[in-house]
Amino acid sequence: MALLLIDQGNSNTKIQVRSLSGEILQATQSIVNFEQNQFLQSNKPPISHIALASVAKAEAKQWLKESLTKQLGSEVLLVEAETETELSMPNTKILNSYRDPSQMGIDRWLAVVAGVTRYPNRGIVIVDSGSAVNIELVNSNAQHLGGYIIPGFTAMIQTLYNGTGQVKVDRQPDSYSVEPGDKTLDCVNNGIAGAIVGLITDSISRLTAQSLAEDIQVVMAGGDSAKLAPLISSPTEIVPDLVLDGLFQWFNVKCI
Repeated sequence: MALLLIDQGNSNTKIQVRSLSGEILQATQSIVNFEQNQFLQSNKPPISHIALASVAKAEAKQWLKESLTKQLGSEVLLVEAETETELSMPNTKILNSYRDPSQMGIDRWLAVVAGVTRYPNRGIVIVDSGSAVNIELVNSNAQHLGGYIIPGFTAMIQTLYNGTGQVKVDRQPDSYSVEPGDKTLDCVNNGIAGAIVGLITDSISRLTAQSLAEDIQVVMAGGDSAKLAPLISSPTEIVPDLVLDGLFQWFNVKCI
């Protein structure tokens, strides 16, 4: 039996196949157009369970659920954020800061689940940097203390490009810097990098003060993580499939 894990975003969808014990049977694929992808037609190994985490619009989410059920013949388990999530580790329960968890994107909650699973009993700052930058603060007692959502690097560049007359920067650098720029391209790119890194650094400081701990771990995911990580002074790990990891941990506790 195999488990199909799906992380459906606004612009693309990531899928991965694991055994029920967690072994990766099919490496992660990033799919822009699920309908044109051959995965459903060439499905190997046979899928017995499907877990879907989606932040897409309702119609896109419903279409994907119906397509998966039709093609694979398995019920799709749609995962939502919740007030608390128990983990398979003894006496470990993650508490959500949201009074109404339905207002929290499931990608953010699963990133928290994965982060706590990876670093139990540790203060964690989780950063998922893509179209938006999501930052989550979790103390060593597995309590989610809240977070931040800001536009991602590309979104900030587009805002300046579309909203100003002369600040026409249309490309990102191969690596990020927070040094003052001496031309408009560097001023924009380094300024955006500085804003993102500054908020991450402030989050680390806040969590350090609240947790009375100095060994804060940063866990990063998303397309810009490799460029941002060198600018972070705290211990940092990049986990590309962080949301899928959290989705598996959620399924492991709830359904196995």
